[in-house]
Amino acid sequence: MAWDFLNPIVRVSGGSNSGDQASAAIDQKSGETLGEGEVYYEQIDILPLQAATDTTPSALQGLIFIRNFRATLSSQANGQSDGASNQVTYSATIGMFNPARAATCTGDDCYDKFVVDGPTNPIQAAIDLSGSTNYNLQKALLTEFHSYETKEIKAASYKSSDGTTATVNIDAIMKISARFGTGVALKTSKPQQGEISIVNPQGLEQVWLGAFDESIYQES
Repeated sequence: MAWDFLNPIVRVSGGSNSGDQASAAIDQKSGETLGEGEVYYEQIDILPLQAATDTTPSALQGLIFIRNFRATLSSQANGQSDGASNQVTYSATIGMFNPARAATCTGDDCYDKFVVDGPTNPIQAAIDLSGSTNYNLQKALLTEFHSYETKEIKAASYKSSDGTTATVNIDAIMKISARFGTGVALKTSKPQQGEISIVNPQGLEQVWLGAFDESIYQES
């Protein structure tokens, strides 16, 4: 089974309900400082694939798509003992291209869809790449497939015991990177069944989503 990579390698569509893809605000009132941030993407298609023959399904929404990705941050400090806090959440629907689907499939019918609800259900827990032969393409091409777990959010956050300071510094909540070229082929018969080859390797495509860098301070 063979596919051609389509340009652009990564496509982004839509923003938030207000038309923006990111927003942030800091508000101070009644002796409390509150910082909030949000990032939203309607859909991101990663490595769209056009079938090279009419007997192979196409992944026109990407080898992987990320739909309705939303990441939120809320920090507060009030200058009182244990009065500082941070909360980071994120969610998305992930579409995984399944080449075992019918060659005539279109749109979402070519994909298996999974709900990611973080940090308790990160992408690496929601989707078991090693557990399905339907994801041989993803296993071969992905070099990074990870989103923040609870322990990582905790490590990226700080709150002072006197309640004056709250900070969050996250480079990217969800990280997906993949190799690409002008085409990719999957062997479907023995002895090389399952073997993946990239035609004219071009490099690495990196999609990192949900960066937060916030620090708030409220005197006691």
